[in-house]
Amino acid sequence: MSQEFWEQNAETWTELIRAQAISSRAITGPAIVEQILRRNLRSVLDIGCGEGWLASQLLPRQIDYLGVDGSVGLIENAEREHPGYFQPASYEQITRGEWKSEKSFDGIVFNFSLLDEKIEDLLKAAAGFLNPARFLNPERVLLIQTLHPFFALPHYQDGEQIEDFKSMPLPFAGTMPWYGRTMGSWSKVFKNSGLLIEEIIEPRDPKKPEKPLSMIFALKKR
Repeated sequence: MSQEFWEQNAETWTELIRAQAISSRAITGPAIVEQILRRNLRSVLDIGCGEGWLASQLLPRQIDYLGVDGSVGLIENAEREHPGYFQPASYEQITRGEWKSEKSFDGIVFNFSLLDEKIEDLLKAAAGFLNPARFLNPERVLLIQTLHPFFALPHYQDGEQIEDFKSMPLPFAGTMPWYGRTMGSWSKVFKNSGLLIEEIIEPRDPKKPEKPLSMIFALKKR
């Protein structure tokens, strides 16, 4: 259902992002870029890249970039902005080894793109545990930015949530299901995926520092 939602709303989402109409992105966008830069990642695979905003931040810095997404509409929009840096690939194709990169990367980024309940096999595939594909260079990092579980979950427990995007300045068609998980649940997912938490970053708005806007996990293979 999520993929269908993004196909229906690819143009609306792209317009919102390129107009910088989501205020929290002014904090969370630079936050993930900062983590890439301070770790000196010279190549990045952006899984669930959406309309490709991260490419506009990394390519001018001469960082080798490749974005993949299961939404054909979003990939087409990304390609119009930065031709040659994007490929269509669903999470299922990545997990089953049906999509493979020709090279490996210093970093793999999931930026607000892990919204499903079952993500362990995808993380295993990204880290190189499931199939011969080697996406990640040795001793390098996976970066996951997600909604902060202490503030995004209406009740602090695992479960499916529904986003209707009614607070956005443009209308969206339908609603998007997403799976929210607690800190304990995230930790279990990482353990089962063969990953270790190296660092947790909590981006904050300097004007409202009491409430983190997101959470970034920096992970390495066990």
